Amino acid sequence: MGIPTDLDKSSMKELIAFFPKMIGLSDLPQVVESEAKNLSKASPKGIIMVGMGGSSIAGQYCSELLLNESRIPLLIIRDYDLPGYVDKNWIVVAVSYSGNTEETISCFNAAKQRNCESFIISSGGELTQLGERNRVTPLPKGLQPRATLPLIFSAEFQLIRMLSGLEKFNFDATRVSVEAARSLWGNHISHPSVLSERIQHKIPVFMGAHHLDAAAYRAKCQINENAKSAAFYASIPEANHNEVEAVGTYSKHDITVVLMRSSFESASMSRRFDVTKEIYEEEEVDVNEIRMKFDDKVAETLSFTHFFDELSFQLALLNGVDSVEVPKISRLKKKL
Repeated sequence: MGIPTDLDKSSMKELIAFFPKMIGLSDLPQVVESEAKNLSKASPKGIIMVGMGGSSIAGQYCSELLLNESRIPLLIIRDYDLPGYVDKNWIVVAVSYSGNTEETISCFNAAKQRNCESFIISSGGELTQLGERNRVTPLPKGLQPRATLPLIFSAEFQLIRMLSGLEKFNFDATRVSVEAARSLWGNHISHPSVLSERIQHKIPVFMGAHHLDAAAYRAKCQINENAKSAAFYASIPEANHNEVEAVGTYSKHDITVVLMRSSFESASMSRRFDVTKEIYEEEEVDVNEIRMKFDDKVAETLSFTHFFDELSFQLALLNGVDSVEVPKISRLKKKL
């Protein structure tokens, strides 16, 4: 199955609705699989995932979801250059939907100079011209870059697993689980449109732990880009060691908190979330908890992502803004 010809690629509403069906849609070319399997046998020191914006978040998901499976470091770089310790024994995966992201191209060139084995995930652009054909995973063209997270993640997750010497992942059950979770919106789970009304005119702080830490960051970014609203994110338990001390100022600045509760929380982590909520509510801060039941961390992460992607679109409607265009980002790039 590919991208339907009747899908309106300029419609954020349609792209978000199509989110579950994009999971597992961008499989690795056979030549890329073969290259990745061969390189995993060479015992690389680690894998660097390079990208910016929406193209980097999939790598963050990979790093956190494979934290307990991978036996080599999986690191994210959002910058112009690679760390000094990266040498020819590291593998670099460069991700850019457009293929023209200057920071990613700069890192890819640095990887070539250091003789690193490198792979590319992109829909085209300059980046694909720089790489070896048997190391490029192509993405469908013409989509809104930040709406392609399920596509990018599907390809990158498989690639990182293979480079780490792990088995290929079957996304079929994940896709079904994410579609099923969407059907519960407004029933067993609050609908994104309801939560968007609660946070409108406020500044949300999204909080998650472990694999949902990246989902919390993604939610913040989607509110920024789609709804053109201020939003922030914090990681539990780290926020308990600094940010909690400022909670007394939250109500003054119309800050609201959104807690992403995982089915995989340990007893100590659950206690932290519960106490965090208790303290915030004692300071008269509006706290919203989102819970979903899953037996798979990949499905849980993508379902939370899908939920908050929809919320960002609903908030854009309430704010009366275009969820597709990002004029200030475009203006900044032109000035550069």
